Amino acid sequence: MIKVTIVTKKNYHFVVPVPYFVLNCCGSLLSSNAFWKQVKKWTKQDSKVSVWLPDSLDKMTFKVLVSSLKAHKGLLLVDVKLNDNMKVKVEL
Repeated sequence: MIKVTIVTKKNYHFVVPVPYFVLNCCGSLLSSNAFWKQVKKWTKQDSKVSVWLPDSLDKMTFKVLVSSLKAHKGLLLVDVKLNDNMKVKVEL
């Protein structure tokens, strides 16, 4: 599980847990042609143009990514502290 911790100026702590199955669902969504068709519709691009799906975005790529994240539990990805006591921390 990925934990995103945010500390605000007034020392409010927010911890947002992101389970790995949410990452798998997002990966499936981002790799679907229907999603990219809807993106084109929302951006009002010409519908005659074929849907552009990035070659590197497929379900297997996301599964490999999530499995490698699972193998590195406890790894600190981001630790940012600002001058006004705001902090953001992302860890596996």
